[in-house]
Amino acid sequence: MNKIILSILLLVCTIFTACKQKEEGPEFKTVTDIDLGNIGKKSSKFSCNVVFTNPADKAKYTVKLIMADLTINGKDAGTPINDKELDFYPRSECKVPISFQITPNDFIGDDDSPKSLPVTLNGTLTLVDEKGKEIKVDFKHSESVAVHIKKEEKAERKLNKEEEKAEKRARLLELKKNKKRRIN
Repeated sequence: MNKIILSILLLVCTIFTACKQKEEGPEFKTVTDIDLGNIGKKSSKFSCNVVFTNPADKAKYTVKLIMADLTINGKDAGTPINDKELDFYPRSECKVPISFQITPNDFIGDDDSPKSLPVTLNGTLTLVDEKGKEIKVDFKHSESVAVHIKKEEKAERKLNKEEEKAEKRARLLELKKNKKRRIN
């Protein structure tokens, strides 16, 4: 009887000591400071901070890479990447900045002047722990972002396009006239 009780106790102890508690790893928290730049220009600078938390008491990480697919107004705007190393300490937050040149004409029309645009970031943060092991944390964030556009610049851009069209028409007419002269 004592052997059976001893065996059961030994089995219970083995089960409890064999089960490891899941190690707390970094977690995605939010995206802050999203800025589309001045989308009234031909090229604009998108920027934001992707915030992660490290709830672990002792685990220190180094941010190796962050990469995200950027969608603005439902259209692909590119893939911002940041490969600058940052330290990520225990029981802290880490803001990983990303920035990227965008072409506003890819996601808004010339005659559009939206007050806000839907922005989605879908990506992965790659970390390295103190032992050199890579850890990946996926994230996704969607938000409607206020648009900064200077009406004068937009009107100037529209005027420049109209002037370019008029110049092209004039050149085409001149070419047609020259062709007719050569034929006659």
